[in-house]
Amino acid sequence: MDTDLKASLLVLAPGVELVETGGFGPVLKLPSTQVLPTVCEQLKNELDFVLEDYTALDEGDGFTLVLHLTGADDAAVHLTVKASVPRHEASAPTLSKVFGAADWFEREIFDMFGVQFVGHPDLRRILLPEDWAGHPLRKDYTDDKILKRPGA
Repeated sequence: MDTDLKASLLVLAPGVELVETGGFGPVLKLPSTQVLPTVCEQLKNELDFVLEDYTALDEGDGFTLVLHLTGADDAAVHLTVKASVPRHEASAPTLSKVFGAADWFEREIFDMFGVQFVGHPDLRRILLPEDWAGHPLRKDYTDDKILKRPGA
């Protein structure tokens, strides 16, 4: 990774951590989701990154929001941004005002994991019917509609 880019990433917010491997390019770990919009605005406006993908992982005791960014001027430059979300407070600020595509990704994360995005303009299910109970990609999700194999 370019040393200038590395230095720029480390000053985006207090408490950020940069790990060289383990993601789609280096991984920028944020201390909380509260700095996510500010950091993403800087990544977009000052460092010319664009959002390629945005998802979540259920880590058991909480969730991790995972963003994959690509350089706008150099598609070979990649960056992963991660922020932890406690299970008992499954919410984060929306990024839809920073990256337009985040609107749809956040709806999918809400639908599958139940993470609320504060300030989202239209947070509702995108893949499942509105009356669906639960969030299927949570590790603790159970569904009585899933067929059980005999003997399982």
